[in-house]
Amino acid sequence: YAEVYRLDPLTIAFDLGGGVQRSAAHDAELSSWSAALRGWSQLTLPMGRVAELNLEGEAYRSQANAVTTSESWSSYSAALFLRWLIY
Repeated sequence: YAEVYRLDPLTIAFDLGGGVQRSAAHDAELSSWSAALRGWSQLTLPMGRVAELNLEGEAYRSQANAVTTSESWSSYSAALFLRWLIY
């Protein structure tokens, strides 16, 4: 996890992670080891004193899954939102 403030007033935050995993269906042989990766990032731009504009993104890649029948699982998302600040 890191945050970057060098581009003031823009703030960049990100969190990256990775590892290896293997899985198996019930009563099946374990699969070989494969990468499991994740990432999250957020850009924040202040819009005056009472609001900020945020752009957020996430990505996941994994072998383990509970919602699909495939042997791997990936997820990607992005969101743009305006947050009102309450003091």
